Amino acid sequence: MISELSEVMGWDRKHTIKALNGKVSQGKKAKKRGSKARCSEEEKRIIVGIWKGSEQPCGLRLKATLPLWMESYEAHHGSIEEEVKQRVMSCSARTLERITLAH
Repeated sequence: MISELSEVMGWDRKHTIKALNGKVSQGKKAKKRGSKARCSEEEKRIIVGIWKGSEQPCGLRLKATLPLWMESYEAHHGSIEEEVKQRVMSCSARTLERITLAH
């Protein structure tokens, strides 16, 4: 039975066993796994704006140039709250890389 269901549904055998035991939630009520997003949409917008304005450097170089470009970004787009600015500055190079990857 497990083999048939696995084949029909396209699941791995382990996943089928978990589904039959009620250990896997499916559909709209399924919980998302992983950690919650740390950056808000506003912070992502600021990071992407600076990234595009600074000729799209890698995450490591973007991390180094953020303090230099923040002033220029504020001059063109308006002031940024100090708390938001601190969260943007505290992002790691890898996080910056992930944020800019989609753009």
